[in-house]
Amino acid sequence: MMTVTPREHQDLRVAQSASGAAALPPPLAPIDPAAARRALLIADLLAISFAVIVTFVVQRLIRPVADAAFARQLVIIVATTPAWIVAIVSTRLLDSRATERFGEELRRIASAAMIVVAAVVSVGFAVKFGSLSRLWVALLFVTISSSLTVERYAARHHFARLRSTGRIQRRVVILANTDRAHELASSVQNQAGYQLLGYVGDGDPGEGTEPGADGAAGIASLGHVDDVERILDQAGANGVILSLASLAATDVNRLSRRLSDLGYHVSLSSSLVDIDVTRLRTQQIDGSAMFYIEPTIRNGWRAAAKRLFDISMATITLLLAAPVLVAAAIGIKATSRGPVLFRQTRVGKDGQEFSIFKLRTMVQDAEAQRSELASENEADGPLFKMTNDPRVTALGRLLRRTSIDELPQCANVLLGNMSIVGPRPALPDEVAQWSPEVRERLRVLPGITGLWQVSGRSDASFESYKRFDQYYVDNWSLISDLGIVARTVGAVVGARGAR
Repeated sequence: MMTVTPREHQDLRVAQSASGAAALPPPLAPIDPAAARRALLIADLLAISFAVIVTFVVQRLIRPVADAAFARQLVIIVATTPAWIVAIVSTRLLDSRATERFGEELRRIASAAMIVVAAVVSVGFAVKFGSLSRLWVALLFVTISSSLTVERYAARHHFARLRSTGRIQRRVVILANTDRAHELASSVQNQAGYQLLGYVGDGDPGEGTEPGADGAAGIASLGHVDDVERILDQAGANGVILSLASLAATDVNRLSRRLSDLGYHVSLSSSLVDIDVTRLRTQQIDGSAMFYIEPTIRNGWRAAAKRLFDISMATITLLLAAPVLVAAAIGIKATSRGPVLFRQTRVGKDGQEFSIFKLRTMVQDAEAQRSELASENEADGPLFKMTNDPRVTALGRLLRRTSIDELPQCANVLLGNMSIVGPRPALPDEVAQWSPEVRERLRVLPGITGLWQVSGRSDASFESYKRFDQYYVDNWSLISDLGIVARTVGAVVGARGAR
């Protein structure tokens, strides 16, 4: 279902009023952040309460205890309920900045569960409760961690909806020169939960930037940095983004301290792009704050583990998909002329060319017809895509929509030409048009799936496809591969972006 932001809602109300159409209902009121935190705390406490109940039920089913022991366990639980709040607050589970990444949130959930269990054990020893079952304690940790994880997963989706509809927003102003402000505006405007009010920098009030070719809206100049406090107050901002690349170091230090003391949310924007934040480590040298970037290690045991994962996944997939491949092969032969398999030259790791295998989804002379359809290309850059490509057969559309046509690429994985996860395997004529920056993606094996696929698949623009692949190469890890495989399943099931 399409969501409408408050600004879009107001535009629609004005337009419908002018046209005489029935007006839209008023937009939903914004939610107070303090109220949202209180609601989240209550949800956490309910989740822990549910976990405690489950622990008692499982204990009774597996290893029942005497009524007297059960009563003392219950007393310990009641006595340690204040520790529940301490655990949630001390692990910063109510702080959105500390739980922005789900992996970090899971770590904090485990820490909170450990604090609750430690409080239970401590009280048990304090009251000399000798029959404190290790099974009960272990169950308590597992159920609290599991219950909080499920509750927080649901809460993340709920808060994401609130941000996308504008009910939870941070009203921000960018502090930067005009060029950098436009670059940052493009990122901030695409981030749900932020309302960009304008920028403060080198422009005069009322000036601003024009909408960009990338779809980013223009951004208004609110005035000069020297008058920033008055501007923020008048604009009703509650957050600022300071550009380290366009502000003097003295201004950054002065403004970050002053605005933070005044209660504004202060963020510092560096010129680093597409470096995963998990690779950044803060350091302090002689009072100066610095970032250390953890290197991405692709050799050694990690390379061996990735290869083992590739061979295992490719073998299992081919065995399970064998009946589907046989049926598809029969269908291709019965409905169109030409071979079952389509072989095409692609560029792999270190620029080495190889033949990629796919089930044929186009007519036999599709490659010869491509030059005739060049004017119909809907993709930008060196890519070629058509929504209704006349070369695709009726069966081919089904095979593409379900991604069955890509299953033979598992043979490429077994041969060592490809990986399960990696950058998109490019054509030689595409590679010939690449810049040196894009060629960096050739440092790794191309993949059957990748960030480019799960983040839009063939719907992605060349600029997005380039950034997705570069991001993958720069920030690769085994965990990220597993995440991409999981997201691929969802993309395939929904047939999203496949053509």
